[in-house]
Amino acid sequence: MEFDIIVIATGFDSLTGIFTNIDIKNARGECLKEHWKREDTSAYLGFGTAGFPNLWYMYGPQGPTPLGNAVTVIEIQGEWLVELIVRMRQQDVQSVDAKTEGEVNWRRDMIEAREATLLPNADSWYQGP
Repeated sequence: MEFDIIVIATGFDSLTGIFTNIDIKNARGECLKEHWKREDTSAYLGFGTAGFPNLWYMYGPQGPTPLGNAVTVIEIQGEWLVELIVRMRQQDVQSVDAKTEGEVNWRRDMIEAREATLLPNADSWYQGP
């Protein structure tokens, strides 16, 4: 069976749980859960992970998830993903994959932005254990 798009709605488990509670594997058989254990959780623009082409997610790790209105954030991210898919079709591109360098830079930028706020002083689920 072939699919154009698969949408997975797995319920609430903040940030990474929705991805690590199912067995997502890339073409090399690498499991996303194991990748994030080994490489630390990283997600370029909060949308995708290097080595997992065409796996895009909204409201995921290192995105604006807890810092904005959910509906607004999802709408903006959805529009971005639709534009990506449209461009892929126009240019006959079959696969898009985040680059590790992009993930590293994005993670650094997100940490720097967070450190410039009061968030590090908050006792919050968003800060992790």
